[in-house]
Amino acid sequence: MEKALPKVSIMIPTYNQERFIAQAIESALMQDYPALEVIVADDGSTDRTGEIAASYDDPRLKYIRNPHNLGRVGNYHNTLYEHASGEWVVNLDGDDYYTDPRFVSRSIDYMLRLCEQGYNPVICLSNYQRIRTMEKRFGAKKLDDRTVVMPGRTYFLNYAELRGFSHGGCLYRRDKACEIGFYTSPFQASDFQSVLRLTLFGDVVLHDSVPYVWRKHTDNTTFVEVDRKFGDGLRVFLEIEKFARNYLPPFELNLWLKHMCDDSWWDQIETWAYTRRSHREKRKALLLMLRFGRPYSRHLRQILRFMKHLLLEKTN
Repeated sequence: MEKALPKVSIMIPTYNQERFIAQAIESALMQDYPALEVIVADDGSTDRTGEIAASYDDPRLKYIRNPHNLGRVGNYHNTLYEHASGEWVVNLDGDDYYTDPRFVSRSIDYMLRLCEQGYNPVICLSNYQRIRTMEKRFGAKKLDDRTVVMPGRTYFLNYAELRGFSHGGCLYRRDKACEIGFYTSPFQASDFQSVLRLTLFGDVVLHDSVPYVWRKHTDNTTFVEVDRKFGDGLRVFLEIEKFARNYLPPFELNLWLKHMCDDSWWDQIETWAYTRRSHREKRKALLLMLRFGRPYSRHLRQILRFMKHLLLEKTN
C-alpha cells in the first residue's frame, strides 16, 4: 500500500488587495499537487477582497477573515499556527501569483526522495542560479541539472554569497517552523529572519526555477514599510545572530555577521552612526561598526574616523 502524500498548505495572507487576490487564488488552485489546501487569510479588508475570495467554490479553498487587523507579520503568524494543517507550508502574498503549476508537486517530490535517502530536508527554496557551481563551491549534492541539496548550516553560513531568498518560492516544514517561533519578530523582514533560522535544523534544497511573480507596486508593504527605519535591518541581523549562538560557535557567527554586511550596508551603517543624537547612542553605534566592519583598510579608516569624531565631540 502506497504511503499517502503529505498535505501542503498554501497560505495567502491579504489586506485590501481586490485588484490582485483573484489571480493569487487561481494560481494556487492551479497547482497539480493532489493533497493541497489553500487558505486565504483576510486581515480585515475594507474593499472587495473578502467578497472575491469567498466567491470561489473549491473544496481545497478555505477563506478566513480575522476579527481585527493583525498586521502583515501577525497575519502570517496567525495563519500558520491557527489555520494551516499541512505538513509542509508555503506563503503566497495576496498580490503575488504562481506561474508554475508543478511548483508544489516538484518540491515535495524532492523532499520525499531525500527522506528515503536518509536526509532531513526542512526547506526547499526556488529562484537560485549558479546551481552547477554549488557542488564544488559548497559541497552540495546534485539531484538533477537544476537542483542541489546541502546542509542547512552550510547554507546559513554562506548566505551572504548565495542570497536569493524569495518567500513565495519557499516550501518549509510546518512542525519545525512552529517549534522555533516563525513570524514572531516585530520587523517586516520576519519572513527572512524565520526562514534563515529554520535552515539550521536540517538540509536545504535549492532549485533554479522561478515559480512565482513577486508583484512590485506602490501599495506593496515591503516597499512602504520594510526600509522605513534602517535600524530595523540591523536588528534583524542581530536577532538571527543571537538565535544562532545556540547552534554555531562564536567565531563562525562573527564572520557570518561581517559577511552579511556588504558595502552598501556598511555605508548606511556609517551614515546611521553619525546621525545618532546623544553621545551614548553614538557609542552604541561604534560597537555596531566594530561588529559589522570587515578588516578592510576602508572600513578601518572609517571606524577610526568615527572614533576621532566621538573624542572631539566629548572634549568640546
